[in-house]
Amino acid sequence: EPFLNFPRGTHHFWPPVLDWLTALFCIVIGFGIFPLGKVMEWVPALLPPLVGALTIFPVYWFSKEFFSEENSLLTAAVFSLMPFHILYTIFARFDHHFVEPFFFIIIVLLFIYGYKKSIIYTFLCGIFLFLSLGSWVGSIIFILILGVSIILQIILDTIKKKSSAKIFYSGLISFGVALPCTMLLKNP
Repeated sequence: EPFLNFPRGTHHFWPPVLDWLTALFCIVIGFGIFPLGKVMEWVPALLPPLVGALTIFPVYWFSKEFFSEENSLLTAAVFSLMPFHILYTIFARFDHHFVEPFFFIIIVLLFIYGYKKSIIYTFLCGIFLFLSLGSWVGSIIFILILGVSIILQIILDTIKKKSSAKIFYSGLISFGVALPCTMLLKNP
């Protein structure tokens, strides 16, 4: 990247997955041929508000796991009006910040679904762990939050003399799916 460490330049340090996903959307919208200039201008411009609007649904579903319908609607409404959410999801503000809350809430929601419902959700959680790590270097914080939560739940289950095998295997599968994928993101 010639603009980093000007005038000598250096390699960029951010992961490439968000760029890959955006390029994939451009190719799909460009009907499989090399995307035209307008497509490559409009897709990154429209992605932040679209992802911002889509984030409200996982927030609602996550809240619905713990609270009533009315509280979940209120949670989604408050989240949609939060200043950071509006600031980072405005038109043509293409940066990794607009996908951070989306990936984090999806990761937590899929992990909860994997723990409560089906093991398939834990595989999807692992895929979104990879997408999150591949989109923003700081998303390791999200992984640490999830990992510490799993460890604390296992400790609490042990204290209560309950089996913690299900949450252990859910965490093992989620992180096990994400780890091999993240090895592809090694920065040269």
